[in-house]
Amino acid sequence: MSQADRLAEQNMESVIDGSPKSIDSRVTTGQPNESNKVLKQYGITSAVNTDRPTKHELAKSREFMEWFKTLDILESSADLNKKLVILEKLNKITKKWIVGFLTKKRMPESEARAVGGHIRTFGSYRLGIHTKGGDIDAVMIVPMHITRKDFYESFATYLRSVGEIKNLRVISEAYVPLMKFTFGDVEFDLLFCRIKSYKIEDDIKLDSPKVLRDMDLRDIRSINGFRIAEEILNLVPSQKNFKFVLHAIRYWAKQNELYSNVLGFFGGITWAILVARICQLYPCAAPSVLIEKFFMAFSNWDWDRHPIVLQKIIYGPYGMTLPQWHLSATDRNKLISIITPTYPEQNTVHNVSLSTRAIITEQLAKASKTMSCIMANKLPWSTLFEPDNFFQNYNHFLIMTTHADSEVKQMEFNGYIESRLRYLVTSLEKNIFIKLVHPYTKSFPTKPEECLPFARRWFLGLAISKPDENAQIQIDFDKNLKMFEYEVLGKANFTMTNPDKKITFTHCRRKELKNFLPIEVIGKRVRKVKKEVHEDIPLSNESFQNLLPLGSKRKHNGSSGSSPEDKLKNTDSRLPVQLNGETSLLLNEACFGSKIAGDVRSEEAL
Repeated sequence: MSQADRLAEQNMESVIDGSPKSIDSRVTTGQPNESNKVLKQYGITSAVNTDRPTKHELAKSREFMEWFKTLDILESSADLNKKLVILEKLNKITKKWIVGFLTKKRMPESEARAVGGHIRTFGSYRLGIHTKGGDIDAVMIVPMHITRKDFYESFATYLRSVGEIKNLRVISEAYVPLMKFTFGDVEFDLLFCRIKSYKIEDDIKLDSPKVLRDMDLRDIRSINGFRIAEEILNLVPSQKNFKFVLHAIRYWAKQNELYSNVLGFFGGITWAILVARICQLYPCAAPSVLIEKFFMAFSNWDWDRHPIVLQKIIYGPYGMTLPQWHLSATDRNKLISIITPTYPEQNTVHNVSLSTRAIITEQLAKASKTMSCIMANKLPWSTLFEPDNFFQNYNHFLIMTTHADSEVKQMEFNGYIESRLRYLVTSLEKNIFIKLVHPYTKSFPTKPEECLPFARRWFLGLAISKPDENAQIQIDFDKNLKMFEYEVLGKANFTMTNPDKKITFTHCRRKELKNFLPIEVIGKRVRKVKKEVHEDIPLSNESFQNLLPLGSKRKHNGSSGSSPEDKLKNTDSRLPVQLNGETSLLLNEACFGSKIAGDVRSEEAL
């Protein structure tokens, strides 16, 4: 375990900092309202606001911390120490395997012990964001003597022989290939990175671009998780405030089922980049204000024209010629662009669809309204984190059930289907009668009485579009499902009739969900009250244009070239601009080209 990993084990105590980590000592020009010191610029633009926190803002931050502690979701010191012990065990196992493997290849044992190799963490663990039951993202760093095939075959076999390691599965076809397993009671996602060097020192500086020289693209993707986490921490004014706010945003995203990169929502690194950008724009703000500005800014962000970028990247160090993200055919036409702060730049949200973008934007707008009320002492903090009941928001559902003949095969097959489910979403979006497809981020086991022990179900909420309220229509999913079968199962040598691995589809209405799920999961439908606890400020036409999907026709005024940061400067205040109640209606009407009577997810039954 490296010293940097140990430093990542920080508690949430004393995070109400409000101060950037460095202030230049240069004297300003002395203009009115200027500070006598100049703040260091973080990010690609200057800060929107550098005001120090007010007593009210600090009090709201402390109020949130006290409430957040009552949730009991943060790991205790004992839990963190337990993870450290398990990581040290995994590191020793890795080193032992490397020595044993190389000696079998006739390398002298003394040389095999000297070549090195170890485990590095990244992701939430590296950023110091620890919640109970959280997994650990790690990458295995090895010298040139060991190949990716050795990792998937020999090392996987070696790990299976370790008694404490369970449920190991190799996912080699993923965009970033990895190995998943449970060590003790800790879930691991382990990546592989081969460095073109005869020897790997334990303190090798992986954040240096030198390590990328002559490296395979898959290895670059694997090591970039570590490099991104390190860079994010270096790019924010206050790491304590950053971690505080990221805890809050991650919890909000999970409560609203928006935490899943593979299903077209945002993953952990994406939420971290977004929080880091707000910290850059408001370097002196208290955490409560940062949370407020987060929802205000990104519910109005012009995703089509302005990517989220934390810093400018120097392209092609040491002669490397990997494409810039905006020149990549797979990235330049994406609906949202949130870019990693290290070379090579990558778009972290290439899986986002029209539907998931609409859902994310709608939830951000809803949270922005709520935060304004919280800061005005009109609502408690708990209101922000009240979960939206997915199963009560739709009248129609498409259920996909994955079947296998053993627990191990089911875990592998269900994981594979999860990684491809977004293709079904984009296929269904092309159906003229479907306005929106909402994939739920978790799968469920079948009911005991069904006698299907090795099956799990995925649920997709469907918002149906009808020509008029009284129209009787029949929607045919057959073409969409066959396309999904061919693109996903056929290419992977699975078939719908394979006796050990197959999928089945079922359409059901809300009232029929009780046949597939426990009542406590479905919940009760809550009738919405139209009366708001605060007044809305009308949404400007320009703000609405910022929410239109890629390729939509726009009408620009004279300030169309201004950046989102400039707009924030022009509208910044202690209470951000509100979105009116028709935002989600307009957004979905724009996305799907059909008139929507009321909330997009509350259409009447056909």
